[in-house]
Amino acid sequence: MSTERRRCGGDRGPVCVDLNLLKDDELLPEDRFDLVILQEVIGHLPVPPYVPLSRIRSRLKPEGRLFLTTPNASRLRNVLYLLSGREVLDHFRFPEGEEALGVQQEYTLRQMVWHFEKAGFVVTFGAHYNCGWRGRSRLAAAAHLFLRPLTGIAHLKSGLMITEAKSVQADFLRCWPACRWRPDARA
Repeated sequence: MSTERRRCGGDRGPVCVDLNLLKDDELLPEDRFDLVILQEVIGHLPVPPYVPLSRIRSRLKPEGRLFLTTPNASRLRNVLYLLSGREVLDHFRFPEGEEALGVQQEYTLRQMVWHFEKAGFVVTFGAHYNCGWRGRSRLAAAAHLFLRPLTGIAHLKSGLMITEAKSVQADFLRCWPACRWRPDARA
């Protein structure tokens, strides 16, 4: 991947940058970003998340934000896979060349919060959510429908959604009354 800049969504869209987060020698863009979005990326990287997150944080503006979604390690699908003796994740390894890896690791909300804090971020919002995936087969769709009530249990939901800030004032945290995870709610 290169750090070439391009417009997403046409000439007036935001500037998008493709970046290989595994390569320390890849030059980070000189730009400072207002917002970085990582959707379903962090679990494919065979390194602790705080490593690439620290690199991203270094390129955010002081008021910059990072928005991330990733599969939830304790999601119902994974529990069922483990109960049936199936593998949940790909083999944990580095890619060969430009190979795209499968999911290397999944994280719980608490684990992701720890990684963001280790990278120097302040977590301003974190929640479990259901992404709407119903499975590829009819059997999977039927099982999903049957087990649907269990997805009301937060830690069995399919995904994590987290928003972090490079730095934040304490007053900002009070602006999130709907937040499902707050720094003072670690229990």
